[in-house]
Amino acid sequence: MNPLTILIAIAGGVIGALVGVVTRPTFMGMQVPFSVLTSTAPMDEPFKNELQSHLLATTGIGLVVGIVLAAIIYALTNRSTPGQNG
Repeated sequence: MNPLTILIAIAGGVIGALVGVVTRPTFMGMQVPFSVLTSTAPMDEPFKNELQSHLLATTGIGLVVGIVLAAIIYALTNRSTPGQNG
């Protein structure tokens, strides 16, 4: 397998994570700060769970899109032409 296809799949996950950072959840018109992820306060727990699930979902979606794109590129670059043996 070409290393470029692996890089494309990883890049999809990174782009998905960046999209998750940009589009993170809001509360009363303000984006939830990332300090909530390391907070131990019980009042921050719902926001922490929401932010974690949002970042995980967007990263996962980006990774799946990257894998699909890598598979398409791999299939297009490694297809055999008519009359070619093997």
